Amino acid sequence: MRSYGLFYLAAVCTLGQVITAVLFEVPANYAAAALALLLGLFAALFIYWPMFALYRYGRVPQGAGYMQTTAVVDRGPYTIIRHPQYLGYMLINLTFMLSNPFWPAFILGFVAILCYYLYAQQEDGRLLESFGPVYRDYMLRVPGFNVPLGLLRLLHDMDGQYE
Repeated sequence: MRSYGLFYLAAVCTLGQVITAVLFEVPANYAAAALALLLGLFAALFIYWPMFALYRYGRVPQGAGYMQTTAVVDRGPYTIIRHPQYLGYMLINLTFMLSNPFWPAFILGFVAILCYYLYAQQEDGRLLESFGPVYRDYMLRVPGFNVPLGLLRLLHDMDGQYE
């Protein structure tokens, strides 16, 4: 049985960031706002792209949700990092931290990011139990959150295909 406590705590902290942004308007810093917008776009990419990849490549049973995969997915965003959706959620928290630099937003964002990270570590354990050596091999090939390292490994692997 999954323990969603960390995930729910992260979601509540994110909601707290939204409420903080509404209640405490901070003067605009245009550079921070532009960076927040860019992070928000990357967050959306990392949140929604995995949904399609899991549904397409995860051998999801007919009528089941995209998270109910029956295979390890190592395509799409999962070729770069193991936890793209959690990274997307973390980027949303960073977006709120940049767009509303008020101390409660920072504290809530930090707690949410930590919870998503810890929940992803638990998810690795659950997936190891479900998929065994196949997932262990995947873990050795693909980093959890390090996008630059994941891209470098992907490019290196692609380079080897053309030799």
